[in-house]
Parts: sequence; C-alpha cells; structure tokens
Amino acid sequence: MSFVEPATPVKMNSPFSWNAPNVEEWLLRQAVDLTGTSTGTLSPSVDLFEQGFDSLSATFLRDRIVEALRSSNDPDTQKAAQDLEQNCVYSFPVIKDLAAHIAGLTSTSSADGQVPNKVEGKVRIEEMIEKYTAGLPGPIDIPSLAKCPPVVVLLTGSFGTLGSQILATLLEDDRIEKVYAFNRRVAGTQTILQRHIEMFRDMGLDVGLLESKKLVFLFGDTTQSGLGLDRGQYGMLCRTVGIIIHNAWKLDLNLSLPSFEPYIQATRNLINIAKSGQNASTLRFLFMSSITSAQSWSRSKGPYPEEVVEDASVAVGGRYGEAKYVAERVLAQSGLHATSLRIGQVSGGHPRGAWATSDWLPILVKSSLTLGVLPLAEGVVSWVPADAVAKSIIDVALAAEAPPIALNLVHLHPVEWKSVISNIKIAVKDVLNKDLGLVSFHDWFESLQSRAVNATAQDISSLPAIKLLQFFRGLAQANDEDVRLGTKGEEIGGFPAFATEKMRELSATIRDIDQLGADDARAWVGYWRDAGFFE
Repeated sequence: MSFVEPATPVKMNSPFSWNAPNVEEWLLRQAVDLTGTSTGTLSPSVDLFEQGFDSLSATFLRDRIVEALRSSNDPDTQKAAQDLEQNCVYSFPVIKDLAAHIAGLTSTSSADGQVPNKVEGKVRIEEMIEKYTAGLPGPIDIPSLAKCPPVVVLLTGSFGTLGSQILATLLEDDRIEKVYAFNRRVAGTQTILQRHIEMFRDMGLDVGLLESKKLVFLFGDTTQSGLGLDRGQYGMLCRTVGIIIHNAWKLDLNLSLPSFEPYIQATRNLINIAKSGQNASTLRFLFMSSITSAQSWSRSKGPYPEEVVEDASVAVGGRYGEAKYVAERVLAQSGLHATSLRIGQVSGGHPRGAWATSDWLPILVKSSLTLGVLPLAEGVVSWVPADAVAKSIIDVALAAEAPPIALNLVHLHPVEWKSVISNIKIAVKDVLNKDLGLVSFHDWFESLQSRAVNATAQDISSLPAIKLLQFFRGLAQANDEDVRLGTKGEEIGGFPAFATEKMRELSATIRDIDQLGADDARAWVGYWRDAGFFE
C-alpha cells in the first residue's frame, strides 16, 4: 500500500460535528483518500502505520485536520488548530484515539486531550511489561563462568546499516560456525541475497562474505508464535542455536508505544524459541537496546548503571525508548542468560562512513543546507561508529564470562558537539562546496519551526527535519536548559552519562576505540552525497 498525493489541492468537508464518533468517521475517510484504498480497507482500531501510512501521509492528514478546524465558526474549534501538535498522528496513530484527542481539544475543557503526563506514561509502560512477562519465570542467577554456548547464531534484522555490519563481522569471525540471518519478507523482485549484496556494496563491505557456507537466510514473521517458519526450520533453530542477537527493530522517533508493540511481541516470541531449545540453559540472548530507554534518568543520580532499573519512570518520553525499556524488562524476567546492550548513537563507520539517511543527523545536515546554517550546542556526544558497535557486540557474545543483564555501549572518549559540527561544516565546504553559518541550536530550531508552518511536500523534501520537529524541539529545549545552567561536559539532548565499567571489561574493541574526528565527518558527508541525499 502506498501513499497517493493528490495532483491538486482538495477541499475537504469538515466533520458533521466535533464529537469523537463524527471525527472518527471523517478521519477514516481522509485516511482512505490519502492511501488510495477503497472504503472498508482501513480499520479505525488499527495503527495507521501498519496500514500503509508513512511520514508524508501523516503530514498531509494533519494538514487536513488543521484546515477543517480553522474553517469552523466556533472559536474553541478554531483555537484547537493552534493547539494540535505537529506530530499528532504519530502520538495517536489509531484513528479512534486520534478522534478522541481532537474531540478533547475542541471542547472547552481541552485538558482532556493533552498528551499523557509522566505518571500516565509510567502506567502505560508497566501495563505493557505485565502483558508480555505473563508466564515468564523471572530472573536467574548467572554463574561468573557460565559455559560458553554453541557458536551458532540467530541474527534478526541483518539488513540495514548496523545489521549488515553485525552480519559481516560474524561471517569474518572463524569462531562462528553458522549464522541464521532472519528477516521478514519484503515486496519487490529482489531476492534477500540481492538486497544484502546491494547493501554491502553501498557500505563498502566485502560482498564475498555473503558466499560463505555458514550463512543461511531465513524468512518469517517474528510476531507469529512460530516465527512464520515451517516445522523443519523452527526445529532446526531450537536444536542448534546457542546465541540470539536480536537487532530487528524499527527506528522511528515519532511512533507511539502501541506502534512498537509488534516488536515487543517479537521479543517475547524469540524468548519462547530460546527457552524451548536444547541449549536453553547456556544460550545467550543479546538484545540491541538503546540509551533512550533511560531518557528520563536524572543526571543528579550519576551515570545510568549497567543493570535493569525497575522504575519505569526512567524511560518515559519518546516512545521508541519506552518500547526498548519494555523489552529490557521482559528479557530480565525471561529466565535466560539475557543481556540488553544499550547502544548510543551509531555513527557511520569504516570503510565508507555509511550512515542511513533516515537517521536524525543526516536529516539535520540536509535541512541545514536549506536553512543556510548549522546548529551549535553545549555538551558532548558519545557516538560509536557502526563497525565498532558490531565488533563490540561480538566481543560480548563470545566472552569467556557470561555477560551481565545490561551493558552500556557508548564511546569512552566523548567529543564536544561544537567540534563535531565544525568538522561537518568543513566537510560540507570540501565535499559540496557550500559555506554554512553557525548559530545557536535555539535559533536554528526557531528557523526550522517557522518553515514548518503550512509546509508543503516540497518544503518537507528540502527540510526533512520538519518530520522530526518534536525530536528537534526536545534537543533545542535541552540545550537551552544547559545554557541556562552553565552545564559543561554532559551529553547533548539532556541525556545522562552512562556507566561503562562492565562493557570495558568485556570488549577490547570499545576499550581501544579512537575519538571521532574530521576524517569521520568527511566520510559521512561524502557518503550522503554519493547516496544522492542532497539532491
């Protein structure tokens, strides 16, 4: 299903009234029109992003809502157009929920329509944890020298920047006997091998590795109890797999927590296959979590520990981080030798500096080309190149000692944001022959926000940061607070520091990693140019 943009602006009628049932019916008609589907195809009770919506269709739906609100003769309804969040479709991706939210905004008691607060966010997270830990035995005591499992690896999500790096690293390692690369089927004429060859070439990885006899591609659906595999394939995994590296997860900073539920369901299904296997007592389950799972940890408490913190309030905020936290808690109750690796920002690594253009930094850089300026901020970044992340993961997977329940995978030698952005400015001049100015993050965001008002599809194409407006607002606000407090040496975006003692012990790769510099920035910008991102 694909988004169909009208060739000419379409004047849409408003809902008959602004109560929830009428708004729901109206929203459903708009969604059907925007996706080019027939009436009855879309469900008002299912996540729109699971039914064909993407960032552009979400933007156009919000535009239609705002237009309808503004056309009303009622002052409260007109005011709701100003109050409607830029990312409202992402915050309420189910039509029923979005309708209720809009109905609340148009009523005189508009507080009913506000985004849930921190207390409600904690309740929301705990409810999902309870749902997916049902029937699990709870934590286990891991011996300091647990028997090393068979070196047969099940890798989920072997496509994409980090997935490809992990796959290449596994195939290069002689200690690994077999790699099952598990991916969902995708539409198109390319085979899974052809897609991987294309990705390896794009990233500058050794395509010859994909000819390895120890590589087996599997197709399925991790949201199904049997992973969508036939009996023989499922039984083979149960008999042979000793290490699971769970990397398959949608990177989208706008989606709601319910939108990530299929990925949490997938984690639980992988737990089930691990527990039913012959190697359950020694199997290592490595989950690729994120530092955003600790996004509300107070800096005043010191570095975030390498353990699973059971106070869900530490995760409240962006739903991507909330979902990762839920999976961490589920794994902690699994009764397996499970480890959640909280990975910081993954930057482009060797050999080409490949950094997915869908990520926030390349989006920031492209948008800065349109705005003519790059943003300066206080604080540091602890980004780790993708190749170093992949090697560190394998260090943990094959460690002589069983890894702990959680590890923090961030750069041990952070670098100032001002240094990174200055290096990007130089790289843009050298690679693209364009001069960009430098302004405060506050002023950069104000410029972006002003351009986001009534943005067209063409505006969004040249200023893709509009699609991540809420995310960049958070960065700008956090930087404003750091400037106000005179904070120095802390991670940008308001993130806390992360303890790394256990990670240092287990990974020589992370211990020996070089600090990010000018060569990295030049590689990133060169990669984005070669990918046609700036065109």
